[in-house]
Amino acid sequence: FPLLFGTQHSLWTSFQEVIFDNFVSAPLAWLPPAYLIKAVLYDYPLQEGLQKYVDDVTKNGLLQKYWTVWVPAQSISFTVVPDHLRVVFM
Repeated sequence: FPLLFGTQHSLWTSFQEVIFDNFVSAPLAWLPPAYLIKAVLYDYPLQEGLQKYVDDVTKNGLLQKYWTVWVPAQSISFTVVPDHLRVVFM
């Protein structure tokens, strides 16, 4: 996220990147399209795909499970792993 947070590799910048990606990007931009793609692949209505996303978030703890994996992984990625190796690490 260099356009949003700059290219500095400080703990503060890394913290901002992790928080933004996990609490803004993923719930609003990455996870809903995954549910829409799944709806298309499994041939059920897009509205049902979005409803499954909402149900997983509100009833099945989707975001808590997501954060359990990705907050630690991205914390390591954004603080320790060199930029050119991040894709390989993830």
